[in-house]
Amino acid sequence: MEFLPVTERQQNAVRDAVADAELVTKFVLRILSRLTSLFNDTLPKEAWGVTIDQLEQETNFVISTPFGRATTELVLAADEGGVFGRILVRKDKKNEKGEIISPVVWLIRVTTEGHVYQGESTSDPISAGPQFRSKSESETVDLGLSLLYAIAAG
Repeated sequence: MEFLPVTERQQNAVRDAVADAELVTKFVLRILSRLTSLFNDTLPKEAWGVTIDQLEQETNFVISTPFGRATTELVLAADEGGVFGRILVRKDKKNEKGEIISPVVWLIRVTTEGHVYQGESTSDPISAGPQFRSKSESETVDLGLSLLYAIAAG
C-alpha cells in the first residue's frame, strides 16, 4: 500500500473534528431514536417482531429480530468531504466451530449535514434533522425495513 502526502483539502476536512464528531453523533442519536420509536410502535412490533434497546455506550444498540440478534456501533471517519459516521450493524452468528461471531451485515452513513444514507451510497439521503412528521415517518419506515432485511439476509 502506498501512502501519499495529505492534501490541504484533506487537512481541512478534519480541522473542526471535535465539533463535527459531536454533530454527527447528535444526528446518529436522532435517527436511532426514530428507529426505536418505530420498532416500539404496536403495528411494526407485531408485524416485524423487532425490539431495539440502547446499551451503555449511547450510540450502541442491540436489535432482536425473528432472524437473530444484531448490534450497532458508531464509527467516526473522514474523507475529503469531511467527518461522517458509520452506524455498523453486526449480526450474531455461529462460525464453523460453533463460536459466536458478529460480522458487519449493513451500515448507515450519517454526515455532519444530517444526511442519512443506506450503505455507502451517496444518493437518495434521508434527513436526521427535524422535518414534517409524515415525510420523516415514511423515511424511517423505509430505513427500518431495510435494516430488518439486512439482518435477515446477513
